[in-house]
Amino acid sequence: PTDYRNVLRALGRELQTTIDLEDLLTRSVRTLTEALLLRSSYMVAITAEGPIARTGAGESMSPESLDGVAALMTRLSTQEPSYRLSDPVDGLKRVDRELLVRKLGIELMVPLRWRDETLGMVLLGEKITGTEFTSEDVTLLNNLGSQMGVSLQNALLLRDRVRVARIEEELSLAHQIQQTFLQSDFPELPRCQVHAVNLPSRQVGGDYYDVVPAPDG
Repeated sequence: PTDYRNVLRALGRELQTTIDLEDLLTRSVRTLTEALLLRSSYMVAITAEGPIARTGAGESMSPESLDGVAALMTRLSTQEPSYRLSDPVDGLKRVDRELLVRKLGIELMVPLRWRDETLGMVLLGEKITGTEFTSEDVTLLNNLGSQMGVSLQNALLLRDRVRVARIEEELSLAHQIQQTFLQSDFPELPRCQVHAVNLPSRQVGGDYYDVVPAPDG
């Protein structure tokens, strides 16, 4: 009976050095599913590009369901370490319960927070054994959720930095390409001199210039 507890404690230790978001989500939800023998389980994270989810068991979460989960997360109190859906939960609407309980089969929600900000959520469904989550289970999952919140924050920060670095690299390349299109040396003309310079406010701009001979000279 202590096997799954040891597995979850080991997961908490492993996540302290996990900074890849995909690895964090996938490993966490799979380990929770296998350790607790769950019929359905999901892990949701809120990223700069929008919410993403990984499935441990059950049907994959549809985009509509994912948006619904992300929306209800903003209505929950940030003071509770977890929520049993068999109990009243402040902030949950009837449509939220329809989604969580009837559609996704969820019994327990564990928010993943950094300070007072909710970064994600672990959604745990019914156990295959038919037994309920004990108070010891919930305490262990609450502690694990706190550790996962820190790991998720680190993974999201790394993801944002990589994204910014990729954008800066692409803009730098675009700047170089744009400069090759813009002439800086012009042919000698009999009655005038031509000079031009392009100074975009950022790496690239939307302006273009050229010198084209007209038929009348």
